[in-house]
Amino acid sequence: MCDPNYFSQLAASMDVLEMAVYLVFSLVNAVVCLILLPSRQHDDSAASARLPASSSRLGESAAREGGVAG
Repeated sequence: MCDPNYFSQLAASMDVLEMAVYLVFSLVNAVVCLILLPSRQHDDSAASARLPASSSRLGESAAREGGVAG
């Protein structure tokens, strides 16, 4: 039969592995949220500023006039 200490050592090493993976994913999440997303949001707002104001309401006006079922 297996040594009971084997399972406790295995559980401890799996805990270390789990925490290391969690730390790596947290770091990736922080980089994406703090560095990549703000610059992308700025690009999206600049692109939407170039659109005419009526384009966002185009579907609503067409739905009121019966052109689009909505």
